[in-house]
Amino acid sequence: MAGKTETFQLVRNDVDKNRMRIRAPNGSFLQANKDGSVTANFGESTTWGDDDPSVFVVTIVNWVPSIFDGIPNKDLLDGTQLQFKSLTQKAFVAAENGGGAALVANRPSASGWESFKLWRIDQNTFNFKVSNNQFVTVSGVNVVATASAPGQTETFQLVRSYADKNRMRIRAPNGSFLQANKDGSVTANFGESTTWGDNDPSVFAVNIVNGPHGEYQICNGYGKDMATQVMNVCMPKDILVFLHNFPRYRVETLKLVYILGWQKVQLILL
Repeated sequence: MAGKTETFQLVRNDVDKNRMRIRAPNGSFLQANKDGSVTANFGESTTWGDDDPSVFVVTIVNWVPSIFDGIPNKDLLDGTQLQFKSLTQKAFVAAENGGGAALVANRPSASGWESFKLWRIDQNTFNFKVSNNQFVTVSGVNVVATASAPGQTETFQLVRSYADKNRMRIRAPNGSFLQANKDGSVTANFGESTTWGDNDPSVFAVNIVNGPHGEYQICNGYGKDMATQVMNVCMPKDILVFLHNFPRYRVETLKLVYILGWQKVQLILL
C-alpha cells in the first residue's frame, strides 16, 4: 500500500526533458553511489551535468496510446488548441488583437491569435479560450472574444464530418452554426443543412495542436465512472518508466517507476 513515504517527485531539466532528478519523501534527492547503491541524501543544488550523481537519464517505455484510444473525440481533449480555416474564404479564423473584439476570418496563416484552446465539457461541447485568456461568446449573431468566464453563451458544439474528421462545423449557443462571410466577419446565423463541401461557409478545415495527456485527461475524456474502470485496469501494467544512471557510475540495476500522476511516482525495484 502506497503512502507518504512511498511518494516521490520527478524534477525535469528545462533544457533536456529526459534528464530528471527524483525528490524523496525526506526532501532530499536520490543519488546513485559508486558502490551501486541508491540513497536519498543528495541536496538541492545541481548543475544537471554528467558528474552529478542525482541526475538520471530517463527512458519512457510503453506509455500505451490504448489508454486514450477509447475516449470519444480523443484528439479534442481539454487544453488542445484548434485552428479553424474557412473553406470558402481560404483564411483562418482569428480573435482580433488576441481577444476583446470580434472574430474574423481573414488570416492567411495561423499563429497565436488564430489558435483557440479547448475547455472540454463533454465529447462534443466546448468553450473556446483565446490567447489573452478571454472566451468566445455570442451576442445575437455576433461572435466575439470578450467573456471573462465561460457560461451558457460561451458554450459551443463541434460537429465533425463523417467522411473527413478534420472538417468541422461549430454550433453556437443560439442553435445556429458559425459561418465565415465574404467581408471577413464571422457570424452565428447559418442553418442546419450542409453538403460539407468547399462552398459551405459554415464548414472549417481544422488544424489540431495536441494537448497534454495524463490522468486528468483520462477522467475528463471518459467521464468519472468509465475513467475509474480504465485506470484500474490499465495503470498498473501499461505506464512504465525505466531510470538508468550514466555509464560512468556503472549502475546496471534498472528501476521500474510506476507513474501515478504528473509528478508523483512509486519506485519499485525489479
